Amino acid sequence: MLTYCTAMANFATNLARIMADRGISQVDLAAKSGVIRQLIGNYLRESRHAKFPSLPNLLKLAKALNCTLEELTGLESLKGAEEGMEKVELTEEAQELWEAYQALDDNDPLKEFITKTLLEGSDSNEEERGG
Repeated sequence: MLTYCTAMANFATNLARIMADRGISQVDLAAKSGVIRQLIGNYLRESRHAKFPSLPNLLKLAKALNCTLEELTGLESLKGAEEGMEKVELTEEAQELWEAYQALDDNDPLKEFITKTLLEGSDSNEEERGG
């Protein structure tokens, strides 16, 4: 069985292969999926800021590429995951903040600070829940 770490290592390769097979560019995939082009580029380059997408973004990419989550990630454990996903609606302000964050260059110190802060907050929330 494939582990999460193995899937992360294979994701960029799988994404690039599927895009090439379907003749879809990063710009086309961004337009079809709603995932910003810069983020797709980060996935393909295995950027330290975005090596592996969130489940909602995986779902968007799989739908836009007309492939399964398993094909995209190599993780059999994702079979049927889209059925249990709750759709999260962002407030207008939260959506604007998210878009502003995503538009920042990967090397921008502000983006690095925000990412680090969010990841640290996520880690401490896991610890509080006993994760």
